[in-house]
Amino acid sequence: MNDKTKPTQSSWAAKSAAQKPEEPSDGPEAAGKADGFSTLNAAKRQAQTMLNLRYKNGSSLGLSYAYLSAITFDPSLGITLEMAGYTVVIQGVNLRKLYRRLLIHSVGSIQERDAFADQSQGDDPKATVVYSIKAEKA
Repeated sequence: MNDKTKPTQSSWAAKSAAQKPEEPSDGPEAAGKADGFSTLNAAKRQAQTMLNLRYKNGSSLGLSYAYLSAITFDPSLGITLEMAGYTVVIQGVNLRKLYRRLLIHSVGSIQERDAFADQSQGDDPKATVVYSIKAEKA
């Protein structure tokens, strides 16, 4: 192999680093600062493989996007997902942005918040706030 066709250590390391999946964060900063969900890094342009539902009691449920068969959005009822043998109902305010991101598999996690403790939506009245996540086996 000549020097032009032989991969260098630095190019191999760069490719490996680019292919490493990002580790999910459990901290409150994992969800968007204004919104109750996190999305992919736009520069990477990779769809998420799993959706992490994080409940206010600290428990979580991860579901594979590969098994997402339907998403419905009704502003008065919320978002309903049919995925991986579960029916997931998400309720809150300003959910349209979350719905659009779920359609393209760019949501990594959704954080449920306490509706009574978190009466305000922060400084942004258009922020998505999720008050309830209910996942039931279908």
